[in-house]
Amino acid sequence: MAMTVHRAGPDEVFSGQQDVTDEAATISGGDNLVSQELTIKADLGNTITVYIGPSGVTTSTGFALTPGQVVTVSAASPSQVYVIASDDGASVSWFAS
Repeated sequence: MAMTVHRAGPDEVFSGQQDVTDEAATISGGDNLVSQELTIKADLGNTITVYIGPSGVTTSTGFALTPGQVVTVSAASPSQVYVIASDDGASVSWFAS
């Protein structure tokens, strides 16, 4: 079965939102997207810090995002970036271009 991969062009932006739990998970919705930049924002309503990083990220090893904080990273795909929090109840928004 062939996988369709979509490369973001200079005038294209893809986005998504997801809940963050105490188990590391990839940024969802971007599995077949090839991008150059990924921007992640911790939801303003979060009451806990969200952490991002590579596979295996933990709350001890990840890059911390407090509520409302934004970071832009270079990533070949949103699915290469993982998110985790110390508990359930947080969320992030993302966009890739």
